[in-house]
Amino acid sequence: MSVCRLSKWAVLLVVFLNMSAHSIANAAKGTTVVSVPGGRVTVVGAVINSGCLVSTSNTDKVVQMGEVRSNQFLGVGSDAQPVAFSIQLEDCVRNIRDSIGVSFVGVANEHDAEVLAVSPGPNAAQGIGVALFDADNKFLPINTLPVNFTPLNKGVNTLHFFAKYRLAEQHPIPGIADAWANFTLTYQ
Repeated sequence: MSVCRLSKWAVLLVVFLNMSAHSIANAAKGTTVVSVPGGRVTVVGAVINSGCLVSTSNTDKVVQMGEVRSNQFLGVGSDAQPVAFSIQLEDCVRNIRDSIGVSFVGVANEHDAEVLAVSPGPNAAQGIGVALFDADNKFLPINTLPVNFTPLNKGVNTLHFFAKYRLAEQHPIPGIADAWANFTLTYQ
């Protein structure tokens, strides 16, 4: 008899004995109990060694860029006025890591691969991208690992950034200039 077949018989024997003991106990009370298999519960998750939690109000951050006139740009590669935004981290503990870096991953502009592309659509702007910067106004190219790391404090930490429209082509076409990126936290 194979091990697999033997283990199936062992499982059936344990189930039978458990049901019998349960039935005998309930028989003394004058009740009948029938137990049958009902299915499976799968528990999915992970135990992580993370320094902080992203605030729930920051998991889907929306940055309101407003309207920008196309004549604000001084030439290809120039930026419009910055719009500040932040990502709040909670429950930070320093015994895990001392600093954190943020990288942004998204669809790159076809004329400037370091900035975000404007989402396509019937009324989408063309020739414009979105450039991201850290709190010190240092450019953060998209789709790269973080270079700058910020020291972590115990408790709440707020990371500050700027977004700027960037002229990617000499003659932009006005329109809706929405873009998106996922952000990733890297501890060091």
